[in-house]
Amino acid sequence: PVLLVHGFGASSYHWRANVNAIAEAGYRVYAVDLCGFGRSEKPVMDYDSDLWVEQCAALLRDVAGCGSGARAVVAGNSIGGFTALALGALHPELVRGVASLNGAGRFAPPPDALAALGAAVRRAVVAAAFVVTKQPLRIQQVLRQVYPVFPERCDDDLVASIEYPARDPNAAEVFYRIVSRNGNGPADPARSVDALLARLAAPLLLCWGERDPWVVSAIGDRYEAAATALGRDVTRVSIDGGHCPHDENPAQVNAALLDWM
Repeated sequence: PVLLVHGFGASSYHWRANVNAIAEAGYRVYAVDLCGFGRSEKPVMDYDSDLWVEQCAALLRDVAGCGSGARAVVAGNSIGGFTALALGALHPELVRGVASLNGAGRFAPPPDALAALGAAVRRAVVAAAFVVTKQPLRIQQVLRQVYPVFPERCDDDLVASIEYPARDPNAAEVFYRIVSRNGNGPADPARSVDALLARLAAPLLLCWGERDPWVVSAIGDRYEAAATALGRDVTRVSIDGGHCPHDENPAQVNAALLDWM
């Protein structure tokens, strides 16, 4: 099985150009709407990466049939990339490979680069707050910032997939809670990128849109260096695209994923 995990403000629809290509290669593909996003319920509660990790773990166990020897590849974008990493580190019985596409997250101990990383995460989260404005033109303007190579991919269908969930009851309150709790990345040292990489046994693919203005290429370098220093099985593939390479340049991303898997 392959599980696809979206980023902030997005939904399973963001994998519109990837699901069929992966399925046609012979894989069972699942794309989740994380709790608080997309078509998932939006209860007023605290939201953090642990919630999303356990949601994905339950999906793999109860829907995809993982466990008892069967394991999945988990691919995620932005905060979904961090969720995929945490899932692989905390539930090795469910995960055989992790693909991070411009993954967010926080490193520890904090080097000089951490300030830039924290700022990048905050920019991504704050920019994603446009969702609650319910203004399609504003949504498209923000999307075009992170689709620098193929801005035409920011079409009406993509905008609608982001705007529509903002109409749900509790959407504004839930989004505020997500932003306020996750705006600086996880504070728990056990949930730092370094700590999770130290626990990760599965191979790691870093599939990076090198023109990302939010989670910049240097952050991908930091992921790669940390994984390499820990002796992890890490592969880095550069994609001609921005923050959402899987949707902006799906041909390159699909080829990279399928070749790696």
